[in-house]
Amino acid sequence: MLNRYQIMLNNWLSDYLKIIAKKYKSNLSEMVRISLCLSIGRLISQYCKCDFNFNEKKLLEMMKKFPPSKQEAKARKALINNLYFECRKIIDCHLEKLKKK
Repeated sequence: MLNRYQIMLNNWLSDYLKIIAKKYKSNLSEMVRISLCLSIGRLISQYCKCDFNFNEKKLLEMMKKFPPSKQEAKARKALINNLYFECRKIIDCHLEKLKKK
């Protein structure tokens, strides 16, 4: 489920995300979600003993294959959904550890 929030981004950041979104036929919201999930997942995995089981290299390889075929587009969507799942998993792990303290 998605919630709607208004966030403020620096001009340079929103401009870059818009360019990337347009290049890969996506939208700004999805680019923000992908960026946040990758950043949060890596950040938590660096200082907390929770595993972030996502391969960014595979995502980058898929992004290079552009424009994607229908099958590649489905695979990319599945990979992004996996990113969201892994990010949620590592956040849940981290929250559990915080509760135990």
